[in-house]
Amino acid sequence: MDDDEKWIPELGLLGDITAFCREYEKKHGVYPISLSEWDPSSYFKEALVGFDLIDRGKEDFVTYLFSSTISQDIKKRICDKLGISLKSKSTLFTPSGSASILNLINCYARNGIDKIVLLNPTYFTVKYALNIYGIHFTDIYLKKDYEFGKFYISEKDKKIIEQHSALWLTNPIYCTSVFYDLETIQYFERLLDGGMEILSDESDCPIGMELSRYLGKFENFSGIYSPHKSICVNALKFSLICSKLEHQPIFNHWSDVLYGCLSASNRHAMLHFISDNYDHYCQKFNTLISDAKEYVIQCSAESAYAHIDLEQSGYLMSVYFPCLSSNYTNEQQLLHDIIQQCGVYVIPGSRSKFDPDMGFTFRLNLASDSPQFRTGVSSLIRYLDAICAML
Repeated sequence: MDDDEKWIPELGLLGDITAFCREYEKKHGVYPISLSEWDPSSYFKEALVGFDLIDRGKEDFVTYLFSSTISQDIKKRICDKLGISLKSKSTLFTPSGSASILNLINCYARNGIDKIVLLNPTYFTVKYALNIYGIHFTDIYLKKDYEFGKFYISEKDKKIIEQHSALWLTNPIYCTSVFYDLETIQYFERLLDGGMEILSDESDCPIGMELSRYLGKFENFSGIYSPHKSICVNALKFSLICSKLEHQPIFNHWSDVLYGCLSASNRHAMLHFISDNYDHYCQKFNTLISDAKEYVIQCSAESAYAHIDLEQSGYLMSVYFPCLSSNYTNEQQLLHDIIQQCGVYVIPGSRSKFDPDMGFTFRLNLASDSPQFRTGVSSLIRYLDAICAML
């Protein structure tokens, strides 16, 4: 095996960013502020004190828990809340979204799927899971119309999709919290009606916005769900796959090989999800991220070059600088300079396969909100504006 095949470039990029941050820390005595990473800030978490995540009367740290041993009542309550019919779908509960990605791809590989289209941006582990099973994938990219502020699939890429029998997509559009418009959902419906297999990663989808509510009636629609991800709770969570009924035996057998059993934290996450506490937590969480979003909108309005998605609804928000295309920018050097000049670091959209034609993009985690976060956002947008003005 070549050395290049041993490592994950997306994780290598994070390693490079960490090295740039340590360089800054050595010079200034403080570590740069994260605007993009996956966990909420301490400041944000303090605002959520008092919203319980665990029912402390229901611990069981002894008994094995498997997806197949979860009670039908709990399965039904979870699926009902996600808009999924247990009568028409197989289910597999896993410890995480990444485990679900691997198990779903394993299932399709064992059912003869050997090629698939990836509608990017996508979570970085998907292509590696496909490679493990020898499934050939073709990358296509959602396009962005900056004038009208919408994502769309080009006619050229629709032709590529229609030459395949399976499509992988992410809802909401990865790292944007933007949902597909009605025209695109109707296109997915036509694909499903024609026999296309659609695998939708909805791990980060807020309750009520799942494609399963529109497309779950189709046997050939499969979805992945991890409802705590949508409220930026990363340690207490579970994931769920819903797929064809005929896939249940494969899920039951291969889950024991691919991840084993579930943990106590997975059990608690399931119970929390079907409780009123989850809904109360969501309400408070959404109020807090709305405040952070308003600040980003204000910063963007003061910029001559930045674009954002005003219609986004979630804690991840992308910022776009189309003027900073790859023709003008060495992204590695730009990430370094952002850290050294602004004292903040971001995760670029290139890591998640955003369309290169969108220019330089990066995500903001609105749950990282704090006074330092807001200062960092405004400083970064002004810095990138100054670079664009010189081009």
